[in-house]
Amino acid sequence: MESESVSGRHKWTHICDVEGRIGHTASAINDSMIIWGGYRDDTETLSEKYLPSKTVQIYHADLQFWIEHETTGFIPVGTSGACSCVIDNKMYVFAGHTLDGNVDSLLYLDLNTMHWTNLTPTVDITGGVEDSILWPSPRDKFTMWTFNYKIYCFGGFGPKVGQHLISSLPSGFVPGDENGTSFRGWNNHLMVYDTVTNTWSSPLCKGTPPCARAAHAAIRVRGQAYIFGGRHKNQRLNDLHCLDLVKMEWSGELYVEGASPCGRSWHTFTAVSDTQAFLYGGYSNAREPLGDAWQLHIASRQWSQLTVDLNSPRLWHTCCCVGDRELLVFGGCANDILNYQERNITPKEILHFRLQPAKLQKLCLEKTFLEKDWTSEQWDLLPPILRKWLKQKMEICAQQQMCLKNSEHGISCVIA
Repeated sequence: MESESVSGRHKWTHICDVEGRIGHTASAINDSMIIWGGYRDDTETLSEKYLPSKTVQIYHADLQFWIEHETTGFIPVGTSGACSCVIDNKMYVFAGHTLDGNVDSLLYLDLNTMHWTNLTPTVDITGGVEDSILWPSPRDKFTMWTFNYKIYCFGGFGPKVGQHLISSLPSGFVPGDENGTSFRGWNNHLMVYDTVTNTWSSPLCKGTPPCARAAHAAIRVRGQAYIFGGRHKNQRLNDLHCLDLVKMEWSGELYVEGASPCGRSWHTFTAVSDTQAFLYGGYSNAREPLGDAWQLHIASRQWSQLTVDLNSPRLWHTCCCVGDRELLVFGGCANDILNYQERNITPKEILHFRLQPAKLQKLCLEKTFLEKDWTSEQWDLLPPILRKWLKQKMEICAQQQMCLKNSEHGISCVIA
């Protein structure tokens, strides 16, 4: 199994909420979302700061509460723009941007022990890489997905490829300035890490790949990965591409009939099932944060815009599909992130979305708890598993009331 659960055999602390943040990572684990890293504005120094990298926060969607874990081992530095994924209860984190610039580090956090292990090859005193291992170039704002115990990374923004694992594409780097002299830029490299053999490769793919881009989004459905949007030079795209992970063949830009989302970057694109995907927010070509929601019908490759009864634009946020196909949007920036004359607005409430109603048992439990003033006397008559859920919910609400009086609460938005 490629993702299981978070063990409770290590130290954790119940917390009321978490700080809003930008450029963090988020991974789904059963009915929970685990977040790490990112940055936010420091109100004291009026500058940006990376959030502590020694802790991870986990949101339990079923009972709607946060816990925080201290981690041990090879603690990574504060990072934004990295990607994470979970395989066999290990959360892998690759690349990103730090105070020292782009990095190419690869680590994993054992979710049973909350211990970090460094997988990045060491550099010897002569400047060479240990055992002549070639490694992907440093980058951030790329995409990552898993398939058959392998981790796939595509695109991103970072320095030119030097003595690194070079993509099988003849060229894939686009400088980040008009005259082509910038040492950083966009790429369309596809890199694959094998978690079994602990090796990287750059597979030779057939077909026409997407152009170089960053701040795009990707999903994996069965044996296919879909790429949508992102920034290429000064243009934010709305193209859709597919990579067959068995044949290793790119589709080229897919024809989409009917309405489709506008060009954007820093959006989320999340698989809900084998037939549905959910897109939320992003940053438009007009430099506006977006708060629209779209559903992609994967088989027909048709988009449909969803009605969202709230005004909560987000960019460079995260979205996880957990439990009974519940979508959790967290973090991000709610104003123009490139307007350096104003501070970033970083909401900390979670947006809850559904493309279909919750299961009947969950709806009944929530209604029973909502009417606890006159139902609680009958809870002991319920089956043990239902009684346990209601009592846990009661304890959590009591703790939250002690510290959330002046805090933002999560917003639930159900889209049927």
